[in-house]
Amino acid sequence: MFLTKKFAIAFFLFALVVALYHLSLLSTLDKATRAILNPLQAQAINLAQNTNTELSIALSSKRALLTQVRRLEKKTLELTSEILALQKIKQENEELRAILKFGTETRFTILPSRIIHITNKDGEQAILLDNGAKDGIVKGNAVVVLNGTIIGKVIEVSDEVARVRLTTDNKSAILATVGDGANFVAGVASGSQNTAIKLDLIPKNIPLSEGMRVYTNGLEEGIPSSLYIGSISALEESDNEIFNAAAIVPPYSIENFITASVITHS
Repeated sequence: MFLTKKFAIAFFLFALVVALYHLSLLSTLDKATRAILNPLQAQAINLAQNTNTELSIALSSKRALLTQVRRLEKKTLELTSEILALQKIKQENEELRAILKFGTETRFTILPSRIIHITNKDGEQAILLDNGAKDGIVKGNAVVVLNGTIIGKVIEVSDEVARVRLTTDNKSAILATVGDGANFVAGVASGSQNTAIKLDLIPKNIPLSEGMRVYTNGLEEGIPSSLYIGSISALEESDNEIFNAAAIVPPYSIENFITASVITHS
């Protein structure tokens, strides 16, 4: 009974579709449905196309922006490099003007040189200059910066380069005097730890005080007198009946210099 009823309903629906088809009602319904759906479909397609276009524009703009950012970053690096180069040239010119003025005032023969290497390890403090024997440099020459501050002396020389032991090197030793005195031994300025200088073998009859300036005494071959070594920062009293000692603050930091000059004749 149930199957018969279902069959009857199915037959009725089939007959209804056939009747609607013959009466052209189904075609009308199809047209009406298309009339409703086609604009919606067109709008959906148009929306999708617009969305794709906007996404393409956005992606293109992002790529252009990234390209512009990279271009600006590159330009910034180039400008920074140019500024550093100009600052280096300015510093080098200032150093050369100062040392040439010193040479004119003292009438020393001075050879300005570039510092091409710095050694700073295990107590060794040294620099390498870009001038050598072919330029008139010999072992023992004094090396100065700015207004005549001695930073060391030449210990090795080849045709092209010269090696300079700094006054802060553990093996450095320069005959020195204090105050305005000259031409007598007031002590030996030796390199010490932590890039410091120590003034040893100071006769106790020489009065000392903090802040006194220490100079070369001119009794050492290749080292003229009155080159500034540094200032006394502390006195070191000892039980020795003859000598005292003092600490000297180095008046330079070699890392801050581009050039150094060799006194080839004094």
